[in-house]
This record gives sequence, C-alpha cells and structure tokens, in this order.
Amino acid sequence: MIPRNAPFSAYLKAGYPCLWVQTHEEDRAIRTLTGEAEGYRVLSWDLVSGLKDHTSGQLRPMPDPLKPLQAIPMLPEGSLIFLRDFHRFISSIEIIRTIKNFVPILKATDKHLIIVSPVLQIPVELEKEMTVFPFGLPSTDDLLTIAARMVEENSLTVAVDERAVIAGKGLTLHEAENAMALSLVTGRTFLKGHHRSGETPGCPEIGAHGDLRACR
Repeated sequence: MIPRNAPFSAYLKAGYPCLWVQTHEEDRAIRTLTGEAEGYRVLSWDLVSGLKDHTSGQLRPMPDPLKPLQAIPMLPEGSLIFLRDFHRFISSIEIIRTIKNFVPILKATDKHLIIVSPVLQIPVELEKEMTVFPFGLPSTDDLLTIAARMVEENSLTVAVDERAVIAGKGLTLHEAENAMALSLVTGRTFLKGHHRSGETPGCPEIGAHGDLRACR
C-alpha cells in the first residue's frame, strides 16, 4: 500500500489505473501533476472544450462524456487523461461499465484515468477500481512565490512579510492572489514596512474583507 504522502509519480509507477483528485484547483492540480509525470503523454477533457492533447496542443470537440473513455484504447502507451467535472457524469451506468471494462487495458498499457473534481463522489461499483490521490492547498513556498511575483510586477522595492503571507494558508491559489491584491489596494499589505497608522506588524491575519494584513 502506497503511503499517503507518496508523490504522484509513485502512483503511476505502481500502476494505479484510476485516480480521483479532490480539489477546487483543477488547473493547478493538472499543471502540478503533469510536472511530476515525466515521459507521459498528457490529455485532458471537459464538456465544453473537448479533448485536449497537452503535447501537441490539438483540441477535439467531444461533448459526450462517454467519448473520452472510449478513446482510451486508441491512446498511446504511457498516457494520462484528466477528466474535469466528471462527478456530474460518473453515476451513469454506461460510464461505470465503460470504466470497469477498460481497467485491464489501463493496467496493461501504463495509461491512467484521473478525475479532477471539487467533490469526492465515487460510485459503489467503482470503489475498488478508483484510488483517491490527496492534493493539498498551496504551501507556504507557493504563497511566497505569489507574493514575490506581485512585488516584482508592481515594481516595489520592499521585502515580503513572510508572517503575513502565512496567514493565507488554507486558501486556494486564486483566493490567495485575490487577498494579496486586495491588501495592496487597501494598504493593509503583506509587505514589511507597509502598515497603516495604528496597525502593529507581527500579528498577521486575514481581514474581514479577505485581505492579508497586520492586526490592529
């Protein structure tokens, strides 16, 4: 059994055919996991955009959620296919049976079906085929990278207050970016030396309006 903190690449090497990634950050999840899947061909599907080949950039319209599953036998060995919003379709008996039928093909050809969804909604028929991969919220390093980028983009010459940025732990990347941007606009910033009169640095928090700031 793979440890909970094992990297995504370990699940691929172990041959897990079907993975479920529960997250609101589908773009960050796909980008991050793709970066850990060296040597794999990566595709992703959603109902509106269709099937995208991340290697060639080719996009095929595919409004039927059954079609990306039926494409699995035609994919080259060593492929990952990420499915977005699939919790909306996976309760269909046609979807369930297709996934179950294709599990042996996935295992034999080093292909991996990965559902990226904000909710965990695995049908009982697929509980033994589907494995949950834990994908966490942005780390402190991720948040500091965002803050440093904002400093650079705004041509500021002050340092990032790491303690204030850490107050954003528990936010998604998008939420953290919004909180930092709002902090810059309101003056309650995550930068050292930038505090409104009456505010005391060293007591960071998320403000009532979602900004990162020092406590009063």
